[in-house]
Amino acid sequence: MATLDDIILQEVNPFDPVTFYTRNFWTENHSSFGTIESIHQDTIDEIDETLKEVLKNHLTRSILLDGETGSGKSYLLARLKKQFNSKAFFAYIEPYSSNDHIWRHTLRKTVDSLIYKPEGEQESQLLLWLKSLSAFKNQGLMKKLLGEKGLFIHEFSATYPAGIYQPNQFFSVLYELTQPKNYLWACNWLKGDNIAQEEMKALGVNILIDNEDAARGILINFSIISQATKPIVLCFDQIECAPPLPDGTRDLSAIFQLNTTLNHLKNFLIILSISTQYWKEYKRSVQQSELWRIQKFISLKQINLQQVKALWESRLYPLHLKANPKPNSSIAPLSMEELDQKYQGGKANLRDSLNFGGQLFKSYKKKLINKDRNGDGTSIRLTINSSLEAFLLIWQNEFNKTQKEVKTINQFSAPQLIDMLTKALEVLKIDEIKLKLLNGHYANYSLSYKHPQEGTKIGIIWNEDLNSKSFTNGMKACEKANKEKLSNILILLRHQSLTNPKTKGYQLYEQIFKEHDQNIHFIPNLEDLIYLRTYQRLANDAVAVGIVVAFQVIDLPTLQKFVRETKILEDCQLLNQLRGKIKPSAKDTTPSNPPKTPTKPKPEVPPLFPSIPVEKIKQYLINRVTTEQMLGRVALIQNTKAEFEQVKETEIEKILDEVCQTSIITIVNPKSKPSEQIICWNPQG
Repeated sequence: MATLDDIILQEVNPFDPVTFYTRNFWTENHSSFGTIESIHQDTIDEIDETLKEVLKNHLTRSILLDGETGSGKSYLLARLKKQFNSKAFFAYIEPYSSNDHIWRHTLRKTVDSLIYKPEGEQESQLLLWLKSLSAFKNQGLMKKLLGEKGLFIHEFSATYPAGIYQPNQFFSVLYELTQPKNYLWACNWLKGDNIAQEEMKALGVNILIDNEDAARGILINFSIISQATKPIVLCFDQIECAPPLPDGTRDLSAIFQLNTTLNHLKNFLIILSISTQYWKEYKRSVQQSELWRIQKFISLKQINLQQVKALWESRLYPLHLKANPKPNSSIAPLSMEELDQKYQGGKANLRDSLNFGGQLFKSYKKKLINKDRNGDGTSIRLTINSSLEAFLLIWQNEFNKTQKEVKTINQFSAPQLIDMLTKALEVLKIDEIKLKLLNGHYANYSLSYKHPQEGTKIGIIWNEDLNSKSFTNGMKACEKANKEKLSNILILLRHQSLTNPKTKGYQLYEQIFKEHDQNIHFIPNLEDLIYLRTYQRLANDAVAVGIVVAFQVIDLPTLQKFVRETKILEDCQLLNQLRGKIKPSAKDTTPSNPPKTPTKPKPEVPPLFPSIPVEKIKQYLINRVTTEQMLGRVALIQNTKAEFEQVKETEIEKILDEVCQTSIITIVNPKSKPSEQIICWNPQG
């Protein structure tokens, strides 16, 4: 049996920063974090009391939750969802990118969350919400309602005679939620997607939720109807990532104005999460009348050392389980003495305490490596600044999670797409990036920048609208921009199929982007979006809480530096097109033979397990061994398999053997059985 020291030499650092990240509690797995129930339990109890008040009288209440960066705010939201999902419906609202789009963003993210199935349930939150309404409690009436749409709309109109925004349209869509063939279309309409005309016809609607008033109206509808059901908890995370003002400070006015309006509605519990640093800085800029709409201010406290010890125990337990003899201490090879010396005040920041544990573990493993392991007086002395390799591991993990999240390009709104693109152009040091090239409704669809090679002003509109009327209006906005010469070159970014060639929108498209000498249509692919979305998420984290790389917290400028040094975005085809030589031959990227009859756009759904370039796996193996310096072959294969689930272990084995032949990493004991082999970084490689 292997001793604990033997296990440590073979395993990945259990405090690996990859496990530190917590965002959307519906899409991320938090099981690896190790839940310690006592941590922040007083805060959970306090929020529970507020939720009980909402349950009792249905009056909306707001909580502002602040805490130091790394104090566990996002993870606390995940615990709340898990603990109280039987009492309420939960929505995760990620940072918004445009103040004049905040209602549509809130609606979209609310419906996105309501589509998820709570643990132990067979149906989505949305269907559970709908079927918990009074009309569905009478089984006989329910069967009649679900069998006749007109009766359904009439019954709901009679139950809610006043205050419902667009009642016939809204109740028609609620009915279609109960019809499996139209369920997804109904969800898309509710969250404000620009759906196609045939989908609108199937739902029985003739309007879209395409402006702030309409989005606010739908949220009001949820408020009115939910009074007969459980409350809806709206969790606004990282609100300090609000759009910046010209002076670089963050504009929090829109989120507090939204909160004030929501406070006039019923049956919501609103949680606004922000770092203490930003809250101290921006609190004075918030109107006093808006602060009054926050019923409770809660600050996350630091955790005590017994809680830190419990966190360390949860991380180290899998290693202890494999060791024989069992360690005398539950946190070996770490110690309480080290903990007491580091935090002499008896309190610690949650993330800092994990970082400290990781640093101690790394230091202990390095000492083991530097011992005489071979019995011949020699030793393996390794030292390397592995920050870039550690960052690439973080990137790959985030990229893989994003790949699972992103199913189609049009699951994101135009302002979100533009925000992703803007952040990526900024990190690449593109000059003169300006939002809102266009005016009016399509302002948030557009931006401009100075081309790095040609010095010309490039205008971009990213329009994935499926509705032909909306597409036509978008082309009219482009036509106006063209006539007013708002840019030297206008680029349309659109993945979705084009509309019927007989429509005005298509004819305008032909004139602007095919017949014009300069303008062009680029077709982004799904992988482009995955790159942009991965960087956007990391950039928001860097602003709000910082990113842990090699057990050090980095900020946005450092993240940008790492991205440039690793050239990780050079694999994004779209960014290469936008930075490269833009000339008429590039028009080959546009569809040359558009369909003569309208076809229903097919969303690009990636294969569940798309092919992975071998070089990417090789680089992961090298980065993992470089950051750990020494790993067991089994652990390295298992970790690689966890990142690249679609690749067979036998293939990873072959790739690993190829990498070992390059001498960048090497097998310390090649004559041993594969299960006993140790892989080591080779400083001379």
